[in-house]
Amino acid sequence: MEIYAGSPSYLISAGGAPAPFAVDPDLHAFIDPEAEAEQLGVAVTTSFMRTGHRVNDATSVIQFGEFSKNIKSVLEFKILGQTVFEINAIEPKSVANYGVAPDFACGHQVWLPEWVNRTVARNLDGAPVDPHVSAGFSFIDLHIPGPGGDDAPGVFLAIYQQTPGGLALLEACDTWLHGEVTFEQFTRGVLERNGALTLQSNRVSRYVTSSLNEVEFVIWNKSGDGRDTESGAEVLGIKYGIKDRGDARGGAEKITPRLVNGTIMNSLGEAVVEIANPGRRGALTLDFGDEAHPRRHDSETGEFEVAGFNNEVWLNFDYVGPTEGDVCRPFNTIAGAIDAVAQGGVIRVVPGVTRERGAIGGTKKFTLFAPIGGVALGTRDGRPALPTEDAGVISNHDVWVQFDWLDSVFTDPPYLFNNLTEAIQAVADQGLVHIEPGATRERGTIGRGKRCTLVAPIGGVAIGVRQ
Repeated sequence: MEIYAGSPSYLISAGGAPAPFAVDPDLHAFIDPEAEAEQLGVAVTTSFMRTGHRVNDATSVIQFGEFSKNIKSVLEFKILGQTVFEINAIEPKSVANYGVAPDFACGHQVWLPEWVNRTVARNLDGAPVDPHVSAGFSFIDLHIPGPGGDDAPGVFLAIYQQTPGGLALLEACDTWLHGEVTFEQFTRGVLERNGALTLQSNRVSRYVTSSLNEVEFVIWNKSGDGRDTESGAEVLGIKYGIKDRGDARGGAEKITPRLVNGTIMNSLGEAVVEIANPGRRGALTLDFGDEAHPRRHDSETGEFEVAGFNNEVWLNFDYVGPTEGDVCRPFNTIAGAIDAVAQGGVIRVVPGVTRERGAIGGTKKFTLFAPIGGVALGTRDGRPALPTEDAGVISNHDVWVQFDWLDSVFTDPPYLFNNLTEAIQAVADQGLVHIEPGATRERGTIGRGKRCTLVAPIGGVAIGVRQ
């Protein structure tokens, strides 16, 4: 079960308790637990992520709690006191990361990334402080003025630690929503409402946010506290204030039987998830009710997709084996994929090369998509050899396509185009057409009458997208 609290400038999310095997390995898990451990679900930490802040890995976000851990053990089976055989077993360590509410996060331990340091953090008196080694409140100003005086996504943070790295909580104030609040007003208000705050394991505490939401919560980090898990955090309830009526949407603080709930994501049924941004009117609905044919509907654009029925097929030129078109049994020829894909469907191409040439589409409309690059269509077979050319000279043996380019560049010889048709016409026989990331509605042929290679070197290329 996962819970989400969102705002235009940040997202707080958590995935509470460990899940069992994603794919049940049956007896194989006992025979080879090391190989099957990767199938176990984990309790995802409570994480604070900034909007627009480039995050390369999990160490760049603020995290509370911890991942679940797999505890290895050996089960012995005895007869008359003698061990007959042994079975390896893996049990997940039980943690509960549910310390999530609008503008609020808490947990039994906190991870602060490197950017949370003396250059951005201040103590109660406004002096620089390093939250990695300091207890109590630390305040961070991440307000970003936008061009023309308009605010960009930004946030004020108040981080409280009972001891460095120990029991902790965070309050966030979205400066995009609340441009009227200054950093000084935010820090002063935090102290006025919560100046006497202390955190103790398994003791119910109370915190009042800048939106005047009264959050009742508990954090624990000791076994034997009478709880079902060894450590964790939970929001017990909220008395919502009057400043942000949207905070109560979805019940982000509640632990429910639903798969997901909160201000951003909610389960509408056993296998239906709605993703809705409160700042926009539309919603994205993912319906897995029919596991063979998942459905996706975007109410904002009206786009509707359904998987199965060969609406999506996979293409891997190096695959050898039975071909069904799914990701595990992909087609290995363009012709086979085109013949099978449904009208308006998508052919996803994994990295690889082929000498195959032929029609892209014809009477059938579909999208040819190279999601991660490394794809070359119509590779030359070495006959005849390409002429030797001087370094630095523009050559029509290598032309480039960028679909969103304003206009084709007709140099002599040609170099850059914004459509495939002109590029294929201009490229030399057995030359290369390099395609930048982008999408085109074009349909036609791969080198009919001319031997050339289409290359998607870095992916993100879609050919023949639907209207």
